[in-house]
Amino acid sequence: MTTALSTTAFGPRLRHWRTLRRVGQLDLAIRAETSQRYLSFLEQGRSQPGRTMVVRLAESLELTLRDRNNLLPAAGFAPVFPESELAAPELAPVREALSAVLDGHLPYPALVARPTPPTRFSTN
Repeated sequence: MTTALSTTAFGPRLRHWRTLRRVGQLDLAIRAETSQRYLSFLEQGRSQPGRTMVVRLAESLELTLRDRNNLLPAAGFAPVFPESELAAPELAPVREALSAVLDGHLPYPALVARPTPPTRFSTN
């Protein structure tokens, strides 16, 4: 059984990230080694990108891995980058390192902040 993913959201999301990063179409096209015309077609929904192009555009916009994962389904692809909760067993070394850093600050206060959640879109 195959599941079709909606790809209508990719163009507006790409435009949103490009605008948020204050990058023009030509600049992004040069960074991603593609043409401005193709990028315009992607944003208008006249063309559908391949997985490699989505990742290249996301890298060119310097998106976080989480944001890249959120952009891929908009283009009809599954997320590529693994994501784990801090409590996951494979992140035990990270928790130990954070504890060591916090303990090293004693008796002074220290704080470990988690990144803000990704931007959510409305397709309206």
